[in-house]
Amino acid sequence: MMEQTPSFTACRDVNPLKRPGINRLWSWQAVAHGADAVLYFQLRASRGASEKYHGAVIGHAGRADTRVFGEVAQLGAELDRLGGVSLGARTPARVALLFDWDSWWALEISDGPSRLVRYQQVVRAYHRALWDAGADVDVVAVTADLSGYDVVVAPALHMVKGDLAQRLEMVAARGGSVVTTFLSGRVDEDDNVFELVIPQGAEIVGTYRADFCAGTAAVTRNTFGAGHGWYVAAGLEQDGVSWVMRQVLARHDLLGPYADVPDLEAAVRVAPDGTRLLFLLNHATAPAEVAACATGLDLLTGERMSRGQPLVLDPAGVMVIRCDDSL
Repeated sequence: MMEQTPSFTACRDVNPLKRPGINRLWSWQAVAHGADAVLYFQLRASRGASEKYHGAVIGHAGRADTRVFGEVAQLGAELDRLGGVSLGARTPARVALLFDWDSWWALEISDGPSRLVRYQQVVRAYHRALWDAGADVDVVAVTADLSGYDVVVAPALHMVKGDLAQRLEMVAARGGSVVTTFLSGRVDEDDNVFELVIPQGAEIVGTYRADFCAGTAAVTRNTFGAGHGWYVAAGLEQDGVSWVMRQVLARHDLLGPYADVPDLEAAVRVAPDGTRLLFLLNHATAPAEVAACATGLDLLTGERMSRGQPLVLDPAGVMVIRCDDSL
């Protein structure tokens, strides 16, 4: 991770201080998802210019006995204990979330159907659903190779360019699942509207409950080849988005080991020699009490654990487990 603040930034309307433990938690989250280094802006706070109120490891007083300095030092010591075991390790994911800058631009520049739809908000809702479910996910461009993914999620994919439609078909044809939403596939690469497509044969998974559209399809699933295509016609609340995504993930056995534990993140990195590192990160403000999902060694404490053993992670707690067995 090239740059982060150890305390607060200076570029927003309001710049809150990171709460105790959050810098460490978020730094380990970056390592869990592929970072080989955790760096800071800045080491020493500037006394002048536009970023004089930007956070730093060493504040204006030049002291080493502050909470922020202590937390950075603690993280450095932990990374030192971890050593090089995670260097070069990859984060294999079987779920891809498509992010398309052109769809963002084309959707929000249009004079309709709604200026209240924000591309980033739609994408983030589906990313949150995948994160809550404990699925390892890659956020990729629409030009990315999709052959290694079992699930491809394309929220608000307004613009369909080049061979993207054919590549999405190939995901479903070989047994994968493709999920898209309202306002997807509406324009071509020149921002010209396609003719209206009327699906036939799709299974109705969810219906509208009120108003003139009550009883009509809101979420559909269509068989294509050995897989499925999902269409979410409604702007669902987060619970609804999560419900849909968990149906898709369950079909491919991609729910995480702690999918039912709110705010407990589990992520895996695999080293070149096959070593599997399981990162557990508690984003909640209360302790997380769970059973170990693997046997291995916690590299931060040196303690061994067995599958099924009770574990307690403090608020903002972190474990890095070198696994002896598969997850």
